[in-house]
Parts: sequence; structure tokens; C-alpha cells
Amino acid sequence: MSIRDQGYTRYEGDLTAGAPAFWVIATQGLSHYWGFLRTKLLFIVMLIVPVLFSIATFAEQAVRKMFGGAGEEQLSGFFEYAFGVSEIWMVALVFAASGCGVIAEDMRHQTIQLYFSKPITRMDYVAGKFLSLVMLGALVSLLPYVVVGTLRALIFIPKPFFTDALKNIALLGLFNVVLLVVFSAMVMALSCLTRRTGFVVLMWLGSLLIPSMVSTGVALARKGEAWTDLISIAASMSTTLKVMVGYTGMQAPGELAAPELPEYMTYAPWGVLAAVVIAAASVIYWRTSKLEGIA
Repeated sequence: MSIRDQGYTRYEGDLTAGAPAFWVIATQGLSHYWGFLRTKLLFIVMLIVPVLFSIATFAEQAVRKMFGGAGEEQLSGFFEYAFGVSEIWMVALVFAASGCGVIAEDMRHQTIQLYFSKPITRMDYVAGKFLSLVMLGALVSLLPYVVVGTLRALIFIPKPFFTDALKNIALLGLFNVVLLVVFSAMVMALSCLTRRTGFVVLMWLGSLLIPSMVSTGVALARKGEAWTDLISIAASMSTTLKVMVGYTGMQAPGELAAPELPEYMTYAPWGVLAAVVIAAASVIYWRTSKLEGIA
């Protein structure tokens, strides 16, 4: 039964006092995710990744000094690329562990109308839920990025290519934002499709792992053609990062240099990510417009 059939009347008074409704929903959502023991344990385990990359930064400088500054004329972008790819799977795991019930749990426990017994709009609800996922993902992406990026910037300050290092660090930060937007939209859309959080987890992991395996298989059959990365969302994101930081890849045995990416691969992965976000937004709009009691 709709809350309106139970004598509910929408509040029409002053809505300017206090925090915005979307922010309250977002912070409560993050608090809910953080309340899970598995979230805390996974976060602690994932702290190993930024620690390893911090050590790698110092090791890189030690190796360059050992070889008399060899390679100081340019940066390969490998460090930022490797760190960004690690963050893709870190965010994927933390969403699988804690974030997949973002809408499904509200539908399963029929708490949707409790939200809308308050003076909030559909946009408040959607924005709050989306932001709660972004903040959850930021714990294992933006937070480690800030620590490692700051450390790397400080180490490279006296170097002649400090500007290039700072540019790559900034681009890695932009990639983190794109990663959080795309993955949060995907998880939220999948969570709109079922009331069972376990099914959302399976769909989420399947949407990443199955296309990645297909992409790898097709690449082997097509002898490493670049377009095969477009089959997988994770591969599309890693290709996007590769282009952003200027990493050319590793050459195969017997080759003097890694093969260059075709020109279309500089923009095609962006098209894939944009299509995913648009599709996810459409699913979210469809579901929230169908939920009973939404204002």
C-alpha cells in the first residue's frame, strides 16, 4: 500500500535548514557499508597495495641512482598505469563485498517508502545512493592515490622531469574519478534489477570477469589486435589509463619496442565507458520511476 493511501501528506515547509537530503542519505549509506566487518577487513588488506607502491617509488629512485641517473630523461608511465589497474580491481572487490545492496536492500526490506515519508525528491534519493557508492570506492582508490601521489610528487620535486611526473599524477587522479563514476553507476543499475543482493554480486563480478576472459581469448585468437580490449569494461578502462599517462606497454620477446595503439583506441574506450554510464543511468531512471511511493 502506498504511503499516500495511509494518510501521508507531503511536507511543504522550509527545506533549507540542515544538511542537504542527498548528503544525509550518502553519509548514512557510507556508515552502513563501513559497519560491515568485511568492509573493514578488506580495507586493511588493501592497504598493502599503496604500501607496496610507496616502496616501489623509493626503489625506483634507488635503481636510477645506482645506474647513474639512467632513464631520467623521461617517464614511462608504467608506475601510474600499474597503480591505476590495481585500483580497478580494488574498487571492484569492495563494491562486491559491501556496495551491491545499495538499491536491492531497500526493495527487499521495503524501506523505499520510509525514505519518501521525508520531504525528499527522487533526485535526492538517487544522488545520495550514488554518492554513497562513490565514497565507499574512494576509500580504496582516492585515499591511497592521495597518499602515493603526494609521496611521489615530493620525491620528484628536485628532478628535471618533475612537471611530467606531476602531470601523470594528476591524470591518475582524473582516472580515479572516472573509475568511481563508471563503477558506481554500474553497481547501482545492477542493484535496481533484483531484490537479492547476492544476485547483484554475481552480476557485478560476472560483468567484469566474463568479458575480460572473452577479451583475452579473442585477443589470443586475433594475435593481440587492440580492438579486443573494447569487449571488456575493465580492459577499456586500463586502455584509457594507458593512453592518459603515456604508457606504451611492454614489447614482446624479440621486438625492439611495444606496438603502438591504433589511433581509434585513443577515443573508442571512452565511447564504451560513456555507453555503459548512459545504459546504467537509463536503468536507474526506469527502476526509480516504477517504485511505489517515490515522490
